[in-house]
Amino acid sequence: MVSILTTMDDGTGVEIATVGNEGMVGVPLFLGSDFMPAREFSQAQVPGEVMRMDAEFFGQEMVTRGALHRVVERYVLAFLRQTSQQVACNKLNSIEERCCRWLLLPQDGGGD
Repeated sequence: MVSILTTMDDGTGVEIATVGNEGMVGVPLFLGSDFMPAREFSQAQVPGEVMRMDAEFFGQEMVTRGALHRVVERYVLAFLRQTSQQVACNKLNSIEERCCRWLLLPQDGGGD
């Protein structure tokens, strides 16, 4: 499970999204950026294995608009929906409810 965090003006990191074993880090690359936003970083939250793909190779694969592109495109839509839901829950739910959600995430794959 990986948390995507943004850095606030006071230097603290705030989780803005969670990526599980069915997800990916690097959505900005898929959307055409060649770098991550300066205030955004990813942090592993639990031990596990990851797979890595070279950014240049990933970009070349996206240009072909083949099967990998279609899968990543669907993932990005789900990721945006999940992130929107997480923002709403962070606003509306108690700290206890948010803590329960975070503790249960590894059980269902990490959040996406």
